[in-house]
Amino acid sequence: MKIFLVSDFESGINFFPELKKEILSKILDIGIESFFVPTVLEIPAKAKELAQKADVVFVFHAFEEFSFRQEILLEKLVDLELSSGKKIIKAVEEKEIDENSRENEILEEKKALSKKYSEQIVDWLFHPEKFVPK
Repeated sequence: MKIFLVSDFESGINFFPELKKEILSKILDIGIESFFVPTVLEIPAKAKELAQKADVVFVFHAFEEFSFRQEILLEKLVDLELSSGKKIIKAVEEKEIDENSRENEILEEKKALSKKYSEQIVDWLFHPEKFVPK
């Protein structure tokens, strides 16, 4: 099984090493690679390139204020998911930290993001029943 992690420089945080460690602690036979692009609008092209070789593409983008750029990103990722038949996990969320955050705040945010999204990825792959509303 192959998972590709994609993000952009504008997000301002790289928690992919922690996410990879979390996933590998839960799934033994899996390959995980990380990729970064300069801007949010370049994410769909990279995701399209990777979707051909992936079982799952995980896209992370953090923003300060929701704008047309995030709207375009989400639309293009949904289109890609439908056209490729591959699962694209879309983690597009408001930033919790900024460049003035202290190191311990950044480490806590990385830990929280890796835990949250590793659980989501594992549940999507192995526990789809968890997405059924109660």
